Amino acid sequence: MTGIWPCPLDGHEYWFGSDRGRMARLLILPPLFAEANRCRSLLTAMIRQLDDCGIDAFLPDFPGWNESLAPLQKQDLQNWRDAAQAATDHWQITHFLALRGGAELCPPALPGFTVSPLSGKKQLRSMIRAQTILEREAGRHRRSEELLQMGLQDGLTLAGFQIGPAMLRDLLEADAAAHSSAEELTIDALQLSPPWLRAEPGHDPAQAEEMARAICARLGRKLIFNTIEV
Repeated sequence: MTGIWPCPLDGHEYWFGSDRGRMARLLILPPLFAEANRCRSLLTAMIRQLDDCGIDAFLPDFPGWNESLAPLQKQDLQNWRDAAQAATDHWQITHFLALRGGAELCPPALPGFTVSPLSGKKQLRSMIRAQTILEREAGRHRRSEELLQMGLQDGLTLAGFQIGPAMLRDLLEADAAAHSSAEELTIDALQLSPPWLRAEPGHDPAQAEEMARAICARLGRKLIFNTIEV
């Protein structure tokens, strides 16, 4: 199911998921920036498995994501946290699932799960290191510290994403460990080959099913070959 949801920050955004009015309702907070592209196929396949399990799941766009018309360079982490809370209220979410940098956006009063949570600071440093490699290949020898200072003044393009000064400041100060009340699902327990490390997006139905099984087990259901065993 796809549709438009009334994101209060810019009027409307697209979403993908299943909404059948069931008791278990999961908000999915994907990784941020380039990692989100590598995980979207996994997450959409998982949503279909969760639907078979009797769990409603929602993967919404926030301002600056995917099909959003809102400019990314004008966003900051608080905008996205506000959008996550608005989505929680709109769909009456009961739990969240946050992957990697998505852990920075978890509604604080909501129970949920994280997968390989990544602080904004670590993500920013990784993206800047990757950018310095691209700079050297283009004949420009600028250090990470120099790029960061430029970005804090005027914004910075990292991995093709135009990130504004406000977002860079937020990422530099963000610490996903603050959301320690969430249960962490380890990649080993999920038997997950991290899709965010792939060079290109891929499709892996078996991993999607394994993630769905883990969520179903924790929300009181069991998924077996696309059937529900209560």
